[in-house]
Amino acid sequence: VGVELAPRDYDMEGSNPFRKRDVISLIPVHK
Repeated sequence: VGVELAPRDYDMEGSNPFRKRDVISLIPVHK
């Protein structure tokens, strides 16, 4: 699945850069 995130800066160096409220929707990705 792909994840659509809210447009803001993320701390990629942090242990948890993404918060649940930042996840707008889950997008199924077919391979």
